[in-house]
Amino acid sequence: MAIYLTIQQVADRLGVHSCTIHRKIKSDAAFPKKYKFGEQTFRFKLDDLEVWEEAQVHGA
Repeated sequence: MAIYLTIQQVADRLGVHSCTIHRKIKSDAAFPKKYKFGEQTFRFKLDDLEVWEEAQVHGA
């Protein structure tokens, strides 16, 4: 079963402000896709975020 994180949870995990996540969504095509759960609700899949984090560590 997939685990989905809020933007604040992603920001906390990465040690940045939530505004930084909003900027990454707009500027980094490799940043994980957001999944829409309602009119103004979206989440990030933990598996996708882990793959992106791994790529950042290895300079991909």
